[in-house]
Amino acid sequence: MIILITGASHTGKTLLAQRLLEEYKYPYLSIDHLKMGLIRSGKTTLTPEDDDALTEYLWPIVREIIKTAIENKQNLIVEGCYIPFDWRSDFDERYLSSIRFICLAMTDAYIEAHFDGIRHHASDIETRQCDTDYSTESLKADNHLYIDAFTRNGEHVTLIDTAYKQTIRTIIEAMDAQPNITLAPLQPDDREQFILDNQWAFKYGAQQEFGLRDTRTEEGEEVISRTTIENSIDGENAEVYRILLDGQKVGGVVLKIDREKAEGELELLFVSPEVHSKGIGQAAWKAVEAMHPEIRVWETITPYFEKRNIHFYVNRCGFHIVEFWNKYHHGPAVPEEEAGNWSEDDEMFVFKKVMG
Repeated sequence: MIILITGASHTGKTLLAQRLLEEYKYPYLSIDHLKMGLIRSGKTTLTPEDDDALTEYLWPIVREIIKTAIENKQNLIVEGCYIPFDWRSDFDERYLSSIRFICLAMTDAYIEAHFDGIRHHASDIETRQCDTDYSTESLKADNHLYIDAFTRNGEHVTLIDTAYKQTIRTIIEAMDAQPNITLAPLQPDDREQFILDNQWAFKYGAQQEFGLRDTRTEEGEEVISRTTIENSIDGENAEVYRILLDGQKVGGVVLKIDREKAEGELELLFVSPEVHSKGIGQAAWKAVEAMHPEIRVWETITPYFEKRNIHFYVNRCGFHIVEFWNKYHHGPAVPEEEAGNWSEDDEMFVFKKVMG
């Protein structure tokens, strides 16, 4: 396994790498060490202040070291700030399945409350030379850069908000407990399989509840029709992602984002039945929230019979049931003249989550 650690300056990347080294006995590569070795040996004219150029220069080297380690089935901790925000685009699935990514960032409140402590502990693991040219505002700006850029690329960012040591301990404890979930934009050549996987996941849920002779279908023997899925995928402001577990496709998400209103709709979320009950759906939803911190209200719907989904949204993700659509109180997309044709099979719960 490769544990890839990045984050804003002074967030404790090196400390975390050291703790993971002690915990797992994995070898540890500091990108800063590589940087200084190349600079001090005269192999490059770049200086430690050339951040963007250093990322361009160092990342291809680090990337190939990672690939080599994976190909040789070797464990390695790689830590540093010179990791591109879209780093996943440089690896295919056979590599991604062996990489655990961690990004650290501090909240504004933490920086304001602990600025003196941040300075005091700056050299706990490595001695920093002349590392005094920063302020609370520059630290905030650096952390916002990492939070915004990595979440836009579908990455989860671990926020340090109160107890720093507990945050680090939680990361270490979660390494084995939490699934390695990421969201990757749906590719055109995967569209058909995405639809088929979605239909199977919905059909499986209905069969579990009602048995193989279930009649709650939209077209043919499908619980959710191809038309419904395609309309979601192709809808205005739609964002479509594959859920990846260790780089393997295990589900999908379709979102509808209204940034002006700061509102989002979870149109579809499915997890392959073969990997149910592994925390994948909850981890995927956390990744969605991390990707869109600007959204203040989320909404979704699910059929009345999907007990697994109802439990998931209410008890796992923090949604609340706010409406029950039926023939007496139908959804806004149903014309009044068609409302009388609703049957029990059409009934839906509406869920909302107001972000804190």
